[in-house]
Amino acid sequence: MYQEKVMEVNPIDFIAIEAIRVFVPNFYLFMRDKNVLFTSTDRSDRNSADENPRRDEIEKAFNELPNEMKESVLELIKRLFPQIDGVFKYGYSSHGHEWQSDWSGNLRVCATNNFDSYFTLIPGGDEEELSQFEIEEILSKIESLEDFEKIIREYIDKNKIRKVLQRIQDFTADHNRISQGNAKNVVQVLFNISDDLPEEKIGMWDFGADMDLSRIINQLLKRETDKNKNFEVLKETILMSKGLSGPLQRISLESSKKEKGKASYECLIPEDNVEDLQKLCLEKIKTTCNDILLNHKDLLSILYRWRHWDKEKNWENFIKKNSEDDHNMMLLISKFISESKSNAMGDYGVITKKEFNYKNLSDFFDLEQMKARLDKIKRQNNKLYNDKKDIIDLFLDNFDQQDKI
Repeated sequence: MYQEKVMEVNPIDFIAIEAIRVFVPNFYLFMRDKNVLFTSTDRSDRNSADENPRRDEIEKAFNELPNEMKESVLELIKRLFPQIDGVFKYGYSSHGHEWQSDWSGNLRVCATNNFDSYFTLIPGGDEEELSQFEIEEILSKIESLEDFEKIIREYIDKNKIRKVLQRIQDFTADHNRISQGNAKNVVQVLFNISDDLPEEKIGMWDFGADMDLSRIINQLLKRETDKNKNFEVLKETILMSKGLSGPLQRISLESSKKEKGKASYECLIPEDNVEDLQKLCLEKIKTTCNDILLNHKDLLSILYRWRHWDKEKNWENFIKKNSEDDHNMMLLISKFISESKSNAMGDYGVITKKEFNYKNLSDFFDLEQMKARLDKIKRQNNKLYNDKKDIIDLFLDNFDQQDKI
């Protein structure tokens, strides 16, 4: 539980959970597999006082306790899990999701991502999990830009970067852990690694590592009341950034806020400076090696931001240059293929469906000319057709569908 002066759990909560394990072991075993039941802060299913499945499931377990233990265990559970107190009083959690970061930062058992640590013999011992010791070590490197980037990249290599980015969000409001002076180091490193983040998503509602990165930067910028200082931070970090995705995503968000107006969204930089940062992003795009840009995982979103911000339309030169080469053109149009997954009734496993987004493709290419060119490749260039058969056939076979535009 204790590594080099770092506790993996909140000691008070741990003593309470241990007391439950010692005195009412059956209830402890019931709790161990019920993370969501005890830690959820979801308020969407507000049942009536008479219909409360969450409360009923906990009460069923209470009813199996010795009579003399029931009241004490219930009061202890309500202290350990403020959510549960609301469930018994109102039928739903009286604490919303915004409490999770505070609970997590204090290692409380009521935090969803801490709960399981209290029920394992070696909290954080699973190599796939992120221990409190590890997050403390990461936070200790923030004062040094080089050291912080080095350790963050180590967690990319360990395939644990998602967990790191999620846990850092628990500390963005704590100036003692991430000072205002060190916030720029965090933004810089996140921009630097943004092109190297994993693309996989967990579940239907997961928005990926890019969204975790964006949330951290947003939370840090919101702490600063002087928007001009935020502008200076972004200006400097964009200029120095080794990555494209992070800066473009950040400035795209600020651009959309400006376009929608302050009534709905509050810009984190002066609106007059948004275009200045767009120009910095455009310069980074234009100075990026053609092959790196062509193979970039976020090429499609880069193209749209380039198209939207660049009044000189330099993106047209990029499209024209790479369209002259058949292989580069195939790589370009492959970025307009979307993939969806679904479970059909009676089927086992997941069905994957690929399709061209012809409407988006038409923003950069003449579709009829593209069709004629792919037809020609199919008829006259057997080697390229065999290499890219899935792309070419997907385009040609579905071209006449009515929803392509």
